[in-house]
Amino acid sequence: MTINCPDIPPAGSLPPLTYTNGSSGSCLISGSLIPTRMENIVNCAGTITYTWQTTDYCNRTISHTQVLTVLPPPVAVLNNPPANMTINCPDVPPAGVLPPLTYTNGSSGSCLIAGSLTPTRVDNIVL
Repeated sequence: MTINCPDIPPAGSLPPLTYTNGSSGSCLISGSLIPTRMENIVNCAGTITYTWQTTDYCNRTISHTQVLTVLPPPVAVLNNPPANMTINCPDVPPAGVLPPLTYTNGSSGSCLIAGSLTPTRVDNIVL
């Protein structure tokens, strides 16, 4: 199945799977399997593979594999970016007075993308 990054289940959260051959007595083969988890997450997206596997007493393999395709987290956006302005020459602010801008994708945990950006000023003023 396909899931979003914030919906990645925590390790150890999947329930065990039970199995049986439906027989009885000495012919009954049954049990419960805990999955192993293998993550292949690169650049915030990828797959998580769960494998439930055992060998019964007749030396046959019983297994099931589930693959979760993890979509990347939402793209981060700037919080309250300033709009473009037209100002008079005497009102040009001195260099270094603009505050940093923050950004976030609104997610949490390992899916959170957040931080701040310090502005770079490039003047193109001809006197």
